[in-house]
Amino acid sequence: MTDPTVRAAVIAVMCLVLVSACAPMVGGPSTLRDMSRYLALAPGRTTKAEIHAQFGQPYDVQPTDEGSQWVYYFFVERSSGWTYVPFAGCLAGGSDIDTTVTTLAFDTTDRLLRFDVQERHTYKNMWVGLSELANQTDRPDLRVEQELVRLQLPFDAKAARWLHGVADFTK
Repeated sequence: MTDPTVRAAVIAVMCLVLVSACAPMVGGPSTLRDMSRYLALAPGRTTKAEIHAQFGQPYDVQPTDEGSQWVYYFFVERSSGWTYVPFAGCLAGGSDIDTTVTTLAFDTTDRLLRFDVQERHTYKNMWVGLSELANQTDRPDLRVEQELVRLQLPFDAKAARWLHGVADFTK
């Protein structure tokens, strides 16, 4: 491998692989981090259809005594530097996760009662994260589909499956 062009191409590919491995994984609607969107919410007046238009499809729909609540997640996951250290990465590797969790409570007429926005930062060891995802049995995607069909709103099955397990991974 004495050709300088081939050597340069190999080095460029290796650099791209290293840089892409360090790129963060992002999931959920980024609009959750835009606090100005929450200013437009009016408890008692804002409907589920308006929330859907504002934030998109929820991650989960949960029944409550008052009616129901929609839960949204937005996360940015960055691999820890230890993940890339030979041998040590197997034990100490993991992810730093910044999560925005928005919970919106609705009454039985599908009007907003209240909302809550929380920011969290967690570190998840890769073995713990993998075991939680492997043991995921809850199916929020089915509850969301049922709710959106009832409201005659669009449902994206691919997005619902992609976010499956996010709630456990970001705890």
